[in-house]
Amino acid sequence: MSPKRLRLPVAIVLALFLSACGGSNVSHAPPAANRDLLAGKWQAREKEQLFQSFEFKDDKSFQATLWQMQEPITGTYTWSGDNSITLEYKLTDESKKAGKETLAAYRQHIKDRAKAGGGQYAEQIANSSANFEDGLLDKQEWRIGLFEGAHEEMNLKSNKGLEFTFKRPN
Repeated sequence: MSPKRLRLPVAIVLALFLSACGGSNVSHAPPAANRDLLAGKWQAREKEQLFQSFEFKDDKSFQATLWQMQEPITGTYTWSGDNSITLEYKLTDESKKAGKETLAAYRQHIKDRAKAGGGQYAEQIANSSANFEDGLLDKQEWRIGLFEGAHEEMNLKSNKGLEFTFKRPN
């Protein structure tokens, strides 16, 4: 075929391709979290995760327990997006001190677990302890997933990639 004869088929194919690549109104974002599922008690799926439980109330208050910390932390929550929640912790000087001690012990616990049974991933596991703050924050935003089905589940993910999974207590 001569170059002149190829122009029309190439132009048609190019036009079809470009129209197919045009803007789409289809969103690829995950669906918004079902906010009705948040209220109530949640317990950690893993006994070794930092956050052991949450209880969210309809009045926008919450209570959380941390790994080996005696007193629960309280605060308020607000929805900051379709799949994000902001927790504002009400921390006393005593709870800040206890939180700092708990986080230091937890970071060491991760390092000890990595040494004891981390295998080929021991270094990465030990280094992950650096993702935990030195102390409790006054305010923290989390990505949240709330799922229902045979078992309800809640996932919280921090901006540092820390992820915690919860289930409803039995």
